[in-house]
Amino acid sequence: MTDLQIGLIIIGVVIIAVVVAYNKWQTHRVQSEVKRAFADAPDDVLMRAPDSENPGIRREPVFVRNTVAGVELQDPHVDGVVSISGIGWSRDGRPVQDEVMEVFPDEGEALPDEYRVPVEGDDTDGYDSEVKEPYIDFSDDAPVLEELPVKVPEVPSEEVFAEDVPLEEESVDRFGVEEVADGDDLTEEMLISPLRSLSRLHLPVDDLIDYSISMFFTEPVRAEKIMPLIQSVRNTGSKPVNFIGLCLDEKTGEDFWQVIAHGGIYFQLRAGVQLANRTGSLNEIEYSELITRLRQLADSINAEIEVPDMTDVLREARELYRFVVNHDARLGINVRTMGSPWMIRTLIAVLERQKLDMRPDGFFVKHDTDGSVLFSLVINASPAAEVASSVTLLLDVPCVMQEKNGFDVMVSCAKTLCLRLNGVLVDDEDKMLTDPMLVDIAGQVSVFYEEMKAASIPAGSTRALRLFG
Repeated sequence: MTDLQIGLIIIGVVIIAVVVAYNKWQTHRVQSEVKRAFADAPDDVLMRAPDSENPGIRREPVFVRNTVAGVELQDPHVDGVVSISGIGWSRDGRPVQDEVMEVFPDEGEALPDEYRVPVEGDDTDGYDSEVKEPYIDFSDDAPVLEELPVKVPEVPSEEVFAEDVPLEEESVDRFGVEEVADGDDLTEEMLISPLRSLSRLHLPVDDLIDYSISMFFTEPVRAEKIMPLIQSVRNTGSKPVNFIGLCLDEKTGEDFWQVIAHGGIYFQLRAGVQLANRTGSLNEIEYSELITRLRQLADSINAEIEVPDMTDVLREARELYRFVVNHDARLGINVRTMGSPWMIRTLIAVLERQKLDMRPDGFFVKHDTDGSVLFSLVINASPAAEVASSVTLLLDVPCVMQEKNGFDVMVSCAKTLCLRLNGVLVDDEDKMLTDPMLVDIAGQVSVFYEEMKAASIPAGSTRALRLFG
C-alpha cells in the first residue's frame, strides 16, 4: 500500500469522525433547548386552589348567577343586582328586572313613595328616602293619541281559495277547462278529486293575462324529465313564463291541468307567457326569444310545438298594456310640519308607534292583518339628513283590495301623524287637504275599483298583483 492510499484512508476516517461528532453535538443542543422550553408544567386552572388560605381544597366549577366574565354585577349599597341578560337576582333569590337600575341622587333629594326602593334595616317603613330612580314609561300601556276610527269590513275567508273574479257562464279558458267562479260550491266530482280541484283553482297560467303555447307529446312524459328543462324558460325579458301539464285523474278517468309536480305523468304541456306588466307589453324580441327556447325544449322531450301567429299575440299584449297604463294609479298625500323640522330619530320613533314597519330600502309600510301591504310611507329627506320637514304616504291602488279600505286607513294614519307631529295634510302642490276634498278623492277611488272589477281584474286580486306588482 502506497503512502498516497494510506493518506486518503486517514483523511476519510477523520471526515467521518467529524460528521458523527457534529451530528451528536446538534442533537444534544436541540434536546437542551426543548428541555428548557418545557421545563415547567403548564398551570391547570381547574386544579388550582380557589384561594391562598386553603390551597389543598379542590372545588368543582359552578355557574354564578348574573355574572359577566366572572364578575358579579352587584351593588354593595343596595339589595339589588344590575342585570345584562334580561333577569337579575337579588341576594334573597328573587328575580329583578333589567329596567330597575339603582341611582344615587344628591344628598337631600327626596323620592316619592311609589318610586322608592326597599332597603333592609330602614326605619322609614322599609323605604330609603335617599334613593331615587328616573322613570320613563315606554310600555305599550302608556297613554297615546288614538288613531281615528276606521271601519274596515271583514273579508270572507272563501276568497283565499276561490277565483278572484266571477266569470260568465260561457267563460271557458283556452285549455277547454271551465274556471271556478267566486262563491261556487265544490261539486261532488271535485270533492272526490281534491288534487284536480286545487289545480283548477290555482293554475299559474291565466287565460286573461297570459298567452299559452301548446306542446304535444308522442307518448306520456314524467315530470322528472320535464322539470329540469323548463327551469331555463321561466321568463323572456321582463315577462314571466309558467308551465302546466295535462294529466289523468286515476279515480275519475278524466284528464285535467295542473302545475308540473314530482311524480306526475303528462300527455301535453302548455307554456303561458304574461302579455304585459308595468314595464311594458310583450314585444317582438321577447316573443322570438321565447319561441326559440320553447322549440329547443320541445326537441329535448320529443314534442311538437304549436306556434301561434306573432301578430295576434302582440296585438293582445298591446291591448292588455293599454289597460295597465290606464289603471296604474298611485295615490299620495303629504304630512308637512307647521313649525320647525322633525328630527329623523324622533320621526322614526313616532312611525314605529303607528305600527309602520321599516324596509331595507328606507320605506315604511303598513301591513294588513293578513300580511299584505296597505300603503307605504317615505321620509322626504336625504339618507344622511338629520331632520325632515315632510313625509309622503302612498297607496298603490290596483294592488290593494277594495274591501280593505286602504285609502281610509291611509288618511286616518296621516291625520294621526298630524296630531302627534304638529303637522298639516297637504297635496303634491302643498295645498291643504280638507275633509270634503278627501271625501271626493275617496269617491274617485271607488269608481276606479269598479272599473277594475268590470274588467275582471279587481284590485288586489292575483291577476292585479301579477300585472301591477
